[in-house]
Formats: sequence, C-alpha cells, structure tokens
Amino acid sequence: MARTNYIFTSESVSEGHPDKICDQISDAILDAFLTEEEMARVACETFATTNRVVIGGEVGLADQSKLKLVKSNVEAIVRKCVRDIGYEQKGFHWETLFIDNLLHEQSAHIAQGVDNKGAGDQGIMFGYATDETPELMPAPIQYSHAILRNLAEARHSGALSQLGPDAKSQISVRYKNGKPEWHVNPTGKFVIGGPDGDAGLTGRKIIVDTYGGAAPHGGGAFSGKDPTKVDRSAAYAARYLAKNVVAANLAKRCTIQLSYAIGVAKPLSIYCDTHGTGQMPDEIIEKAVSQAMDLTPVGIIDHLKLRRPVYARTAAYGHFGRTATDDGGFSWEKTDLVDTLKSSV
Repeated sequence: MARTNYIFTSESVSEGHPDKICDQISDAILDAFLTEEEMARVACETFATTNRVVIGGEVGLADQSKLKLVKSNVEAIVRKCVRDIGYEQKGFHWETLFIDNLLHEQSAHIAQGVDNKGAGDQGIMFGYATDETPELMPAPIQYSHAILRNLAEARHSGALSQLGPDAKSQISVRYKNGKPEWHVNPTGKFVIGGPDGDAGLTGRKIIVDTYGGAAPHGGGAFSGKDPTKVDRSAAYAARYLAKNVVAANLAKRCTIQLSYAIGVAKPLSIYCDTHGTGQMPDEIIEKAVSQAMDLTPVGIIDHLKLRRPVYARTAAYGHFGRTATDDGGFSWEKTDLVDTLKSSV
C-alpha cells in the first residue's frame, strides 16, 4: 500500500545556474539548426567555466551551406544567451568570455539507425503525472520552479535588481498535516555565482528537469538533442501519456515507462503503474495508452510536432508542468487524449 503520511523534498535551480546556462545554450543552438532545417540532427554539449564556454557534439544538415552558416553563428548565439540570462560579471561576461566551437558532423554509424526510422539509441524513458497540483505535477518540484521563476521575473524587471542570476530553491512538502520550516542560505554569503564560482555542463540537472525525484528517471538528458533522440522525445511522450491518464480520471498517479533498442522503431516495452490509484487494472490502462498514439520515434515526432525550434524555453524551470503554446511549444503538456483513453477503456 502506498504511503500517505510522509515528507518529500525536491529542488530547482535558476536559469543562471552554471548547468542551466549550458542547457540553455545547447537548446538555443538546437533551435538554430531546426530553424534552418526541420530534419536537422543535433547532439550539442556545452561546458562553462570562468570566462569560457566550450561547445562540442555532433550536428548534421542535408544542406552543407546551411550547416556552415549555422556553425558560424554559434558564437553569437552563445553571447546572446548569456546576455539574456544577465551575466555581466568580471569572471563571466557575455561580451568578453572566450568561446570554443568544436561542433562536428554526425557519425554515420549513429545516423544509420535514425535514417531507417528507428531509434537513435537504446534506453528507457519515464513519464509521470499526479493530481496533487493543477499542472498534474508533484508539488515539491512544481513549487520549487515557481519560486525561482518569480525571482527571475523580479530580477529582469528591475524590481529586485540586487539579485544575481544564479539561485537554487528546495521545498519539503509534508503529505498529511504539519507546518513548513524555512532556511534561506544558512551557510551565509553567496555573491560569486555562475560559472566563475562553479563550472557548468549540459545534462547535469535531469531530476530538476523532470519530476524532482518523485518518479523514476531513465538517465538520459534532454537539452541539446534533436527529437530523433528518444532520450528526449520518448520522455516527452511518456509524460504526455501519463498526464492524459490522470486528466481522464483513470488514476490519481501514473508512471509510464518506454524502452527502445537502437535502430528499432517500435518500443520494446510499454509499462504502466498507477500506484494503486487506478480505476481499473493497470494492464487495461497500459493497453489503452499503447493504442492511443504511434510510439515509434517518427510517430512521436509527428504526433507532438517536435521538429519545431521550441526547445530553448524548456531548458530552465522544468520540461514538464508548463503550458502548451500556440507555436507548438510544450505540446506534450496537452490533454487531448482524454476522450480517446476514456473510450478505449
């Protein structure tokens, strides 16, 4: 039986955290490639330290002239991203930092699986949803994100101009009765923030990006990867399915796991767990979600319209629990499968 009386903690980090700077740069570069060519292949990694940003990874466009053009714009993309976040420190300034662009073309051995419409790699991906917040997200991570978004808005507007870009929040929620306890930087002074104080790297905040530890994680990061990488697209699909199960009132909590093999299109397995909250056996819901959409990489991309340059906005404050936008951003947060799932079960 699931526990009903416990304390659970999740953390979030701001857009100015060193790792999040790297995620945002990687996704901004991804968006630039997708803007030029919707079939672009991108696996972009970023490293940031004192006054330096290093870009590496694999990219590919069918039009080689466009490939050279986008690669030549990488430095401008990096500087704009760092400027928009708000870094003008002596040790990390958007105008003076050094940028190493080491992007190269995608390996033919990696490309062959995707070229045949299969998965670009093996892996397991999880999606999760719970009815404890309106966004169908776990409360600790959702409120941790909200605190930092509000601080960032106050900083950018000038209402709290004394704030720096780098920040963290952490919330412990008692799932019964009780009162919260607050700590605001109990160690003391924190002025030297960002990559000058601590190095950053793409993909090191995967729990912040997802469910704050309230659900399993397959281990793959999202930022900098085009949607042919199932680390990203299948994780979005799993969240989409889990959210629609909860939105359809088929369960109060739902975890979906998908697994893939490199070069194989269909998922090897589809697993559903409603943690004892389902309105019917999990096997029935599992069958319904497997029939609700095409879960091949191409099917996911088409269903969620993932070939658009909508990824830079995902790189801070969570990939889930956000609002779907008219231009296709956060399409995996829609609940348009509710009627399909209800009729199926």
